[in-house]
This record gives sequence, C-alpha cells and structure tokens, in this order.
Amino acid sequence: MIVGYLRARKSGPSLDHQRQMLREAGFLFETGEELLFIDEPNVETRQLAPKHLPEREAMLTKVKNGDTIVVPDYATLALSETDWLSVLGFISGRGASLRIVEPERHYEWSDIVMPAIREISNSALSVGAALRAEQTASARKAREETGRRGGRPSAAETYGERWDQAVALWKDPNGGTGREISEATGVPLGTLKRELKSMAKARAASTSGSK
Repeated sequence: MIVGYLRARKSGPSLDHQRQMLREAGFLFETGEELLFIDEPNVETRQLAPKHLPEREAMLTKVKNGDTIVVPDYATLALSETDWLSVLGFISGRGASLRIVEPERHYEWSDIVMPAIREISNSALSVGAALRAEQTASARKAREETGRRGGRPSAAETYGERWDQAVALWKDPNGGTGREISEATGVPLGTLKRELKSMAKARAASTSGSK
C-alpha cells in the first residue's frame, strides 16, 4: 500500500503545494489502495514535537511490511535530525520503505540492515537525552553558583576586590554617595543599586535621619 503524509509548516511548501508535489510524482491518492495522512499543527507553536503530530503517529502505527511511505520532502516528515533517525528506525522496523519526492530518494532496507538502523535510531535518542540532561544540569549549577537565572556572573565575580571595597563603603554611612563610591571603585552605580537594593534602602533611611 502507498501511504502519503503531508504537514502544514510555517515555512516551506503549503499543503496544496505538497499535495501537488505528490501528484506530479504519480501519487494521486484517489483509490482505496492509497492512504493520505495530513497534520495541521499550530504553525506558531514555539517548538513542535512529535506529540503535536497525531496523524504522523497514526500513519507510523498503521504502516506494515511492504508498504511505501511517500512524503514531499525531508522537512515534512521530520522535525529534527534526531527525530528523523527515530522515524527512520520506526519505518524500517515495520518493514516499510520510504520515498522522498524532492530530492528524489527511495529508502528500502533488508533484514540485515534494519536492526542496525533501529540501533542507530535508539542511540541517537539516547545521545540527545543525555546532552539535554547535561545542559540542564550545567545551567542549574551556574544559577546556583551565581544566584542568577541564566548563569549571569555575580558582581563579586565580575569586580573582585573592587566589589568588596564598594560594599564596605556602601555600608559606611560616611562612605560617600552612591555616585562617589562608583567613581572611587569603578563599580557601576546601577550595579550597586541593583545588587544592594535592601542595603540601599537602609542606607537611605540612615542618611535621611542624620540630616
């Protein structure tokens, strides 16, 4: 059986254009011998995932040994390189073949090759999961070390001894104004106010009370 798949995309061929690409390749989907699955996800979705493509999932579940899946191009079928490997592994595992219209490619697998494709697919998913976990852990560690979301360096890390000097002067009611402290230490006034907000309020109250 011939099984076609189309997907609405923010960029790239429209659904009508995709359908025309299949027609020009000889696939009309006008008989019971051919099935056509079409996904129309919200193209404004920040990052599409397989869960947003229920028709693709239905297609992959339905195909069987000897079937041929036909798609207009690579980007219609896959969301990323890792997703491509996953889909490829699934198709080969079902014993189906895959035809890409543009550029023209036809993927068929022997009983010897299919296990290798599935293994490569699984390893790609494992690598992707491991890398994401590592990136998440790294970002979390950076936030914990700096106390800032996104890993931004703290003022103490950026200015070193100058920051310690600025803090000491800021705590001292006679240490000068914020601008004077900034000029004396080289720590930007905005940084002083942002980093020492609560201290600034206490200092302002103290200065006001001494007048």
